[in-house]
Amino acid sequence: MPVKDMLARHLAATYDLKPVVARTLVEAEQILPVIDGLDEMDETDEPGYGSRAARALRALEDYEHGLERCSLVVTCRADQYDALVADQAAPRRVVRVDVNRVTGDKAWRFVQAVTDQRDPERWQPVLDALTRDGHVLAGALDTPWRLTLAVSVYEQRDPVTGRYVRSPRALTEFADELSIREHLLGLFIPARLAAADPAGKGPGAGRAHAWLSVLAGHLRANASRPPFHGRVLSSTDLVLHRLWPLAGDRPRAIGALVALITCLPGVAVVAAALALVLAQTEIVDGRISGRTVSAFMLIWLPGLVALGLVWEPVRAWREVWSAADDVGARRLHGGRDRRKAVVDGVFAAVGGFLAGLAPIMAFDIDLPLWLPLGFAVLFGIGMAIPEPRDGFRGGADPEAIIRNEAVRTVVAALTFGPGFGFILGLGFGELLDGLPSVTAVAAGAVFAMSLVASWSLLLSRRYLGLLLSVRGRLPWRLGRFLRRCYDAGLLRTSGIAYQFRHRELQDYLAAHPVPPPPGPEPHGGGSSDSGEEAGTRLPG
Repeated sequence: MPVKDMLARHLAATYDLKPVVARTLVEAEQILPVIDGLDEMDETDEPGYGSRAARALRALEDYEHGLERCSLVVTCRADQYDALVADQAAPRRVVRVDVNRVTGDKAWRFVQAVTDQRDPERWQPVLDALTRDGHVLAGALDTPWRLTLAVSVYEQRDPVTGRYVRSPRALTEFADELSIREHLLGLFIPARLAAADPAGKGPGAGRAHAWLSVLAGHLRANASRPPFHGRVLSSTDLVLHRLWPLAGDRPRAIGALVALITCLPGVAVVAAALALVLAQTEIVDGRISGRTVSAFMLIWLPGLVALGLVWEPVRAWREVWSAADDVGARRLHGGRDRRKAVVDGVFAAVGGFLAGLAPIMAFDIDLPLWLPLGFAVLFGIGMAIPEPRDGFRGGADPEAIIRNEAVRTVVAALTFGPGFGFILGLGFGELLDGLPSVTAVAAGAVFAMSLVASWSLLLSRRYLGLLLSVRGRLPWRLGRFLRRCYDAGLLRTSGIAYQFRHRELQDYLAAHPVPPPPGPEPHGGGSSDSGEEAGTRLPG
């Protein structure tokens, strides 16, 4: 797909812009694309001309063709970009900006700035090592990310006593950079969870490590696996309603089963009504009574809908990628959408009131007029609820898509269901002998609620299938867990997707599904001058 088309489609789907507006913004060069993590597109450190990164660069070069200035930004690790240049895969006419590694002096100033200077002696061995020529620590902490790891791990305090959990002196006793990196990454999760949740109400560090490892392993597998049912899966994004391929096709099967369960009440209501009509059909002098004919005429529309309900489980299995996967859950956007929803609701309410009033007047039913009016208002509200489209509520909200779909379905079922049930059931109950109106209205409400549940829970069925398929490997409240990890600084958000805070953390978790055991610091650790213990403590 051309880059311009991809940008326009992304703007329309993610930011709820009209396609013509999105296309106009792209054509007018009012959009600055930022492609972050070109080096994360391939597993190898030396991607060739045919690599995914190289293909992406060639597509971006076509996007720039004919422009007088550069209108996009691409980030990539220097060594991988050099490999792309050597294979003549990098675009021409670009401005290259290199971000240098953090020197020992700058790292020294960073540590001094962000740590507690009331006890400067704690970090003095680290500061001395950072400014010493040839010391392994200077190379291990030569990026802002590694410095952040070190400070997060060694500034952790005991929530009860306030004493530091471990001594920074232990950092100076490692023999190589790899050991320092894995040591910090292994302690990063317990340190961040302890800082964000001192009371320990959330999951412990061990469980969080194991759950995040499952997600990280899924992303790592996506980087090298072939397209899954024709779609290339992301190796960086954790989008709740698109995570179901983690469990293969099992969530699809469970989703089809859920669709079958939700449609059965509606089908049963229609089948029971048809059986009741047939049981009371009498042919007198070669004719069927007018009431029975009216009952047959009233049941044909629910009957057709019931056929659609029966097809829904089949569609839930056959449709691998629903259109809702890309569209998401909509909210009202702009005055035009609001006015349309109000108009639709008013017309539905008026029509529902007239439809409910007709059997009252035709059969002289002794009911107050406010009753059909109340059910008609419910029917109008249910008909006016907007269809899903985007997942933003005051900004990016990765959990909104699943939540909005579920809330919308519940609200629609509780409004459209009773309203439709009253309209359909009141007339049907009067056409058949021995069928109380209350029973007919209740049956109509069950049918309508089954209809809403079967046709609305498109994404939630797959999400539920995922949770059931990976029970024990991931938490039941996965969205809440990811939000906790975001609050703790373990994850970040990009639109409606969660991402690991850094690719190093993602790769470490994918390679280490079991958290490091609690125990003393490597190489003896020692204690700081303030007397805190050097042992590693895992909260929770």
